[in-house]
Amino acid sequence: MERHTTAMEENEEIHTLVVGTGAVGGFYGSRLHQPDVKRYVSFVCRSNYNKVSEEGISIRSKSHGDYKIKPFKVFRTVKEAKEFISDKSEKGSREEGGVKISRWNYVILSTKVLLNISDDSLIVSDIFKDDNYQDQRDNRAGSCLVLIQNGIGFEQIHRNRFPNSKILSAVTVINAEQTEPGSIRHNRWTRISIGPYFNFDYSNGQHKGSNYDQPKSNSSNSTDQVNLRMIDELVHQTNKDSRSLVELLKEGGIRDAEMHGEKELQVLRWHKLAVNASMNPTSILSGGLTNSEMVQKSHLRNHLRETMNEILEAGRMIFKIQDYPSKFATPDQILDSTERASNSEGIRKVLGGEDKTIIKPSMLIDWENGRELEVEAILGLPAKIARNFGVKLSRVETMYSLLVELQKARDHRNSSVKTSKI
Repeated sequence: MERHTTAMEENEEIHTLVVGTGAVGGFYGSRLHQPDVKRYVSFVCRSNYNKVSEEGISIRSKSHGDYKIKPFKVFRTVKEAKEFISDKSEKGSREEGGVKISRWNYVILSTKVLLNISDDSLIVSDIFKDDNYQDQRDNRAGSCLVLIQNGIGFEQIHRNRFPNSKILSAVTVINAEQTEPGSIRHNRWTRISIGPYFNFDYSNGQHKGSNYDQPKSNSSNSTDQVNLRMIDELVHQTNKDSRSLVELLKEGGIRDAEMHGEKELQVLRWHKLAVNASMNPTSILSGGLTNSEMVQKSHLRNHLRETMNEILEAGRMIFKIQDYPSKFATPDQILDSTERASNSEGIRKVLGGEDKTIIKPSMLIDWENGRELEVEAILGLPAKIARNFGVKLSRVETMYSLLVELQKARDHRNSSVKTSKI
C-alpha cells in the first residue's frame, strides 16, 4: 500500500473546526490553537458568538495559567464553515490573512448528546454529506469527525449517516465550566483518550459485524476487491488521523492525551459511564448536592459505589472481559479521588474562594440552568444496551425513570408560567 504522509509530517497548515464551544470544546480547542506552528482552530458558536468573535476565548487554568486565544475564524453555523472552505481558488485552497486553507482537517463535535431531541449527525452533515470516500483517490482530502461527547452507543448515528468518513471517538476526564460567554474556567484534569470508530454497534446482544474487521475475501470479483481496498485505506487513514490528533494535543500541552484501539476505547467509555451515570443523576435527585457533598454522606457514597459496580459488571459481560485494565480506577478509588479533589487547596485557590464543595457534575449545572439533560445517552441507551446482553441495570433504570419525570414536570411548570404571562 502506498504510504501517505500526514499534514504534520509535511508541515502543512492544520485546521480544526470546533462545533460546540462550551467548556470542554473551548478548552481543548484553545490547546490545539498554535498559530506559530501552523495549527489553527476555528469555532462554531451560538449564544456566545458575539463575545467569541469580538474578544476571543479566555481561559483560567491552574495547570496552564491564564491566557486568551483569538480563533482563526468564528462562525454562526456549520453551513457557514462549509461555505468558507468551498470558496477556493483555482489552486484548490483559500487564503485568509496569509494562511492557506483547503479543508477542515478535524471537525470536533463537543455538544451535549440529546438523543431524545435531535440527531447530532445532522449538525455536521453540511461538511460530511459530500465526504464520500468512493469519490476520492486519496482519503487525506476528507475531514475527520471527532466526537468528544458523553454516553454510550451514540457514535453509530454518525457512522450510519457517514459510512465512508473518518470518525474518531474521544473520552475525556476534565472538570471545566463556561462562567460566561467566551470565558472558561478549567478546574482540574486534562486527560483525553482517542480511538477510531468504525462500526462498533451494540445491536441485538452482540457487537454488529463490521466490514472493517472482517477477514479479507478471496473473491476475484473486481468490485469486492475495490471495496476491500477502500476499507483498508479508510482504516489506515483514520488510525493515522488518530495518532496525529494525539500528537497535536501533546504539542498543545495536553501531556495525557492517549491513542487507543476501537474496542479499547469503548471499554474506556463504558468505564467513564460508571462515573457519569452514578454522580450526574444522583446530584439532581439528592436536591443539588455536589460531588464532595455526596461522597461525604455514607448512604449516598454507598449508592454511588453500588451504581458504579452495577455498570462495570455489565461492561465485563458486554465486552467479554475478566476485568478492566489495572490502570482503570475502582469505584472506591474514584470516590476517594473525588473526596481528595474537593479538599484541594489548589482547586479552592484557582476558583478564588474557600468553598470545598464547588465541583459540580455537568448534569447538575445543566439542571440548574434549565437546560435539557443527557438522560438518554448516559442512562437510557446504556440500560437498553445492557438489556440486549441480558443484563439489568436496576439503579440506572430507576434514576432514568425519575429524571425523565422530573424533566416533564419542570417543562410543564415552565410552559404554565409562560402561558400565564401572555
